[in-house]
Amino acid sequence: MSSESVVLEVRNLKVSYYVDGSREKTILKNINLSVRRGETVLVIGKSGSGKTTLARSIIGLLNKTQNATIEGEVLFKGKDIVNADLPPEEIKYVGQNPYIYFVEYHLRRDLEGYAHRYYGEKAKEIVLEKSRFLGLEHLLDRFYYFLSGGEARRVAILKAIITNPEVLILDEPLMWVDDENVLKIKEIIRSLRSMNVSVIIFEHRFMPLLDIVDNVYLLKNGILYRLDKNRLSATQAPEEQTRHNNNAPSMSSRKILSMKNVVFSYDDARVYEFGDFELSEKELIVLLGRNGSGKSTFLKLVSGQLKPKSGSITWHHRCRTGYLPQKPIAFFTEITVMKEIEEVCKQSKNPDGCRDNVEKALKALGINDLERSPFSLSWGEQVRTALALLGYSGVYGLLLLDEPFTGLDYYDRYVITGILNNLVACNGVSVIVAASTMEPLSCLNPSHVYHVNNGRLVPSRDQHELSCYKSIALKIKDIYEGAVPCSEN
Repeated sequence: MSSESVVLEVRNLKVSYYVDGSREKTILKNINLSVRRGETVLVIGKSGSGKTTLARSIIGLLNKTQNATIEGEVLFKGKDIVNADLPPEEIKYVGQNPYIYFVEYHLRRDLEGYAHRYYGEKAKEIVLEKSRFLGLEHLLDRFYYFLSGGEARRVAILKAIITNPEVLILDEPLMWVDDENVLKIKEIIRSLRSMNVSVIIFEHRFMPLLDIVDNVYLLKNGILYRLDKNRLSATQAPEEQTRHNNNAPSMSSRKILSMKNVVFSYDDARVYEFGDFELSEKELIVLLGRNGSGKSTFLKLVSGQLKPKSGSITWHHRCRTGYLPQKPIAFFTEITVMKEIEEVCKQSKNPDGCRDNVEKALKALGINDLERSPFSLSWGEQVRTALALLGYSGVYGLLLLDEPFTGLDYYDRYVITGILNNLVACNGVSVIVAASTMEPLSCLNPSHVYHVNNGRLVPSRDQHELSCYKSIALKIKDIYEGAVPCSEN
């Protein structure tokens, strides 16, 4: 590789954290990576492997925001930026939570205000040009807090490319993104490549991206390994198809709640006419819809966070409801995972049994340090911890899960679908899952599937042949945990 073509280079990078103020934990060990101008690089790895730590180290953000010790170099066009006061303007980063990138509530004002710093009077023209380029012009007059997760992510990418960066780092760019918009994000990445922009992608849901990246790296045990793309592509072999009856009868006839003529509207004039809906015990309901279709709004109506503008929600059998929001960090309230367990189990009739069950579930899901703060867990670790608390405490009769598969690798998704199937079949729990893509849901055994389209619930009454991705999940698990990766970079 010609040194002149390298725009970003990581040399012998080591990152350690001090846990609880005393214990040093090394996350990254001797990381080396070179990225050429216009190259698209994909970094994969298990949840909690250090991908976000590496992304933040590259832009010099880690040592400003967290108690970390950093050794080694990150060179941008030959200049070390590890200890820079601010990352270079030519490097932009879009993290896992897209909502934090907006200063103004109104998107057009936010984007034009940002663009004005660089383009002056041409700011409006630039914002319009970039938004049309990404197909996001229709969102400009919305308030950012009304955006769905997938919409917010695409607008955050729009804001990042306003300044025409040379390097764009994307941390989980497909999180919350529906299948149609995955294609749009891929087109964005292809367009950036044609503009000679280097793109570094950190992603769990990486299968759709394999055809647009130049190199793939595996982050494992703190070391970065180069992988053969063909090895990953080979995991996409056809799966055995499973027939799902999307109008299966409930295993219990006792009704939990019913909705009648429910309508909800936001201040920005969006109106969701959900109409009628019923839920019985031991049902697993899937809500499938595009970003912004109303899935999260529906869950918030059921949980009582929102009140319908008209219509009624009637509880026939009141049970405690557990709600996991799209941003799992909002689920937690305590300073350690153990404290979270204790608080949840206070509501149980058998606190000791509750603690034992949750601790066993956490261990099975790879969460072993119960004295760790839940706020220091990776996104995927937070999701797994929340699901263990909700599902195995025995406290909740109804689980409302908003995009619970985000931030999880393929194998963890497969494990979670098995847990949800088991909770419904064996523990008598009812579950409503909202998702933007069918892929992680294909191993579920749903009682009903509803397509959500602009707030309308359309029941799918046909049987569908869906491919459960079990073999893909197991093959990727083998890649993540296998003894000998292809080669070390």
